[in-house]
Amino acid sequence: MADLPTYSFLPWARQGLAVRISEADTLGTSNGAAIERAQLIARLDLKHKNVDDVENMSSISKTLTMVGPGDVTGFKSAAIVRTQPRNGITNFEANGMAYIEFYEEDFLWRYTPAAPVNVAANSKLRPWLALIALKDDEYTIAANPSGLAYITIKPEAYAVAFHSEN
Repeated sequence: MADLPTYSFLPWARQGLAVRISEADTLGTSNGAAIERAQLIARLDLKHKNVDDVENMSSISKTLTMVGPGDVTGFKSAAIVRTQPRNGITNFEANGMAYIEFYEEDFLWRYTPAAPVNVAANSKLRPWLALIALKDDEYTIAANPSGLAYITIKPEAYAVAFHSEN
């Protein structure tokens, strides 16, 4: 009998420069202060010869500021593979799981301005984006003249949506 395939769930995935971020994620255990954008230091070492054939070494360093969650103002619908419930569905079961599946696997962690931390031998990293399912009467949408509109969750719905006692 052939070996059965096995599947693994990665709690986070990253690619590109984000793998070099060194600021550790506090996973919500800090006093709430967080950095808005990760910074990386890029260094270029140059080896060159003068006109008199003397070799010299020079280094150039530059601090790079990466795009953070506050810089994202939207994304194309082509980035979404599947949603549940689908748009326009009115008879979705109350105990069903709402979700959005993105085409690029690292999208939920791409703009998190921190590095993953090891907790009990598992690497963990908070996503920068969350899906919150609310009823129409549990929130209000407010216009923001200098940016994107935002929602305000009513206090009585907040505790239910975030499983909080406060």
